[in-house]
Amino acid sequence: MTLSHEDTSSLKYLHNYLNYSNLHHIFTTMKYDPLRFYSKSELAQLAGVSYSTFYRFLKTRQSVLETIGITLYAKKLPPHVVKYLCEEYCIDLPPTD
Repeated sequence: MTLSHEDTSSLKYLHNYLNYSNLHHIFTTMKYDPLRFYSKSELAQLAGVSYSTFYRFLKTRQSVLETIGITLYAKKLPPHVVKYLCEEYCIDLPPTD
């Protein structure tokens, strides 16, 4: 099955809308706590990418993460690592209050 130009542009619009809606939901329901440990899935959602994409990004920073004492297999990331990753990956954190 081949998609027409109209179909692909509609799919792109829908994809962008769903990403915006998801991010809007995250920013309106989630408050940033600078002392909280975040999961990689939560950070991937905040970045607007899939978990596998975020994990690939983490693999490129593996040596830095190991230097600060975190492995790629950590379930939750401590606040100082969250701050580093958000600065490195340009993730906008929700407001604190």
